[in-house]
Amino acid sequence: MFPAASFRLQTVLQFKTVIFFSAFLLAVSFASASFALSKAARYLIDQEIAEGCDGRSGTFGADGIFEVDLTGDGKKDLVLAHQAITCDGGLAMSLYCGMQVCSIKVYHRKGALLVLHEEFLGRILDFTPSPKPAFTVMSHGGATTKWRP
Repeated sequence: MFPAASFRLQTVLQFKTVIFFSAFLLAVSFASASFALSKAARYLIDQEIAEGCDGRSGTFGADGIFEVDLTGDGKKDLVLAHQAITCDGGLAMSLYCGMQVCSIKVYHRKGALLVLHEEFLGRILDFTPSPKPAFTVMSHGGATTKWRP
């Protein structure tokens, strides 16, 4: 290959690399900004991972975390669906999941704290945030219902 052609190819590859990493960093910053959680929510998420994974580490997917006003008081409450927990090593799913459904925990905000309000079994299939939050939840046997807290 000629030196000039080699230089042009190297420059194009460097340019494409810079564009790719710039786009990646921009996407990560938008994702982080749009998924900011309260300290109380983060604490409960860590607790649920520890319980669901029997003390092992794991992750809680964003598709199982809903920090929204459920009570109409203007404060963000919390819904955690164990279907979104992935455990490291051994059994990959939460201990609070069965063959079809998992534990769903609902927390209401009381001052700076989030207090467990109810817990039930289901699988969240869809979420509509407004005008009033609504969840499509599957129960045992595959039946679905709209749950409006």
